[in-house]
Amino acid sequence: MIKAMKKYMMLLFAMVFMAGTTLQAQETRKERKARKKAEKEAMLEENYKKLVQLAENKNFVLEADYISNQYGHRNIVTPALNFIMVDGDKAVIQIGNNVSMGANGVGGVTAEGKISNYEVTKNEKKGTVMVKVNLMSTIGVYDIVVHMSPGTNSTATVTGIRSGRLNYTGELVALENSDVFKGQSF
Repeated sequence: MIKAMKKYMMLLFAMVFMAGTTLQAQETRKERKARKKAEKEAMLEENYKKLVQLAENKNFVLEADYISNQYGHRNIVTPALNFIMVDGDKAVIQIGNNVSMGANGVGGVTAEGKISNYEVTKNEKKGTVMVKVNLMSTIGVYDIVVHMSPGTNSTATVTGIRSGRLNYTGELVALENSDVFKGQSF
């Protein structure tokens, strides 16, 4: 009987110990989840500040992974040849491909010119930045709207005098960190 009681006490002790360990593990998971959430929020805040700085300094490149038209047809593209660049009072819009030469030498078109209007709108609550650019080039006048989001792909919409629209989706980087190849512009 004493042996059975000892076994019962050991079993009871093991159950109480395991229950305590489980509660402690749950608290640790909650603390870890809260820490990860705080780290993510801090990272998004830091990225938002970088986006604001890039927009206000007029020093960024949207390197497109995808380009789509007004009908929603979406194509995977080479970021080094398909981009929107803002560099001070100048901007470049380029589409290209690795297959043919095209008018710009990289299988597409390059519009380069002066920025006639530049506007930055910040949304601190959502952590996003919107930049509106009016580009005057030798081949046309274009309106560019760039939506910058920290931690996700940025997007840009390009419209011109003619009907139609191109949407660029990709990574937004500082000009000095960009690896784009600009073709010949006219």
